[in-house]
Amino acid sequence: MSSAHRWTIRQWFLSTPRGKRSNGMDVIGLGRFVVDMFAGEWDRPIREVDSFLKYPGGAPANVVVALARLGVRTGLISRVGNDEFGIYLVDFLRKEGIDTTHVGFDSERRTSLSFCGTARFGDFPFFQYGEPGPNLRLRPADISEGYIKKARILFTSGTIFSASPSREAGLTALSCARKNQVITAFDINYREGFWESRDVARVHYKLILGLSDVVFGTNAELGYVGGNEDVDRAAAGILELGAKMVCVKFGERGSRIFTQSETIDIPAFQVEPFDCSGAGDSYNAGFLYGPLKGWNLRRCGEFASAVSAIVVTRRGASVATPTLAEVEAFLNSYRR
Repeated sequence: MSSAHRWTIRQWFLSTPRGKRSNGMDVIGLGRFVVDMFAGEWDRPIREVDSFLKYPGGAPANVVVALARLGVRTGLISRVGNDEFGIYLVDFLRKEGIDTTHVGFDSERRTSLSFCGTARFGDFPFFQYGEPGPNLRLRPADISEGYIKKARILFTSGTIFSASPSREAGLTALSCARKNQVITAFDINYREGFWESRDVARVHYKLILGLSDVVFGTNAELGYVGGNEDVDRAAAGILELGAKMVCVKFGERGSRIFTQSETIDIPAFQVEPFDCSGAGDSYNAGFLYGPLKGWNLRRCGEFASAVSAIVVTRRGASVATPTLAEVEAFLNSYRR
């Protein structure tokens, strides 16, 4: 493909009305908002843990918090229980300067809790309580087209689509965004226990991917929803569904960005990890910061890797996310 026809994120983003200007939020997150209860002791089974630390959690919430700390105007569409945990979550967002006008309180369901084991390397176990929780009770009527159409990016993730009525609410939101030329970003975030079956999940993922401009996922998730263990072929299949780009996260091995015209490998920064639980969400946030600034794909990926690298050296997910000054200082230290 000639250079004249090479697609760039900056050209695509600036070609949309919302890319040129916005009188609303820069980024709206949609979906899961829960309390993460992280084990106070490392590398031990949950049954042997004596204490837990409370943090706000859920992929969309983590992403908007990370972006807010980078100076981006963000809001969240979700539901929490009308209880102490729900109040804690909403208060946290408000203190971070995030718009909460579309976070509802549910009087019938308690706020969901996610008990997480902690491990410095590899996977960490987690157990869900209070599911299906309030965020899975979002309804299409809770989705405001007027709110979404003023945004520049709508970000969501897989769990909200795992059950009704939140599945229909999510599809309504994506449709509103597409109708109003708002960029849609989606993290596969596949959690088997949330879905009725693997077959049901695959059917709905195919529909959602067809409504998503930017798709994030791990190499394992991409192979699952893309129907091919070969990451390159799986990404090509998702691009054929209509996505503009696919970002595959390989953890400490970096990431790979696919578009119809190019593939870019982004190395990971070498740091000593402390807690990897927020690595993926912080990468997503860092990447989405780029198009708001008109950056090219490589710069988006490198910035995302830097944000993620900082987060894994700290404890927690959303609370560990850095400020813009911290990310710039980190990048400058590697350029010397």
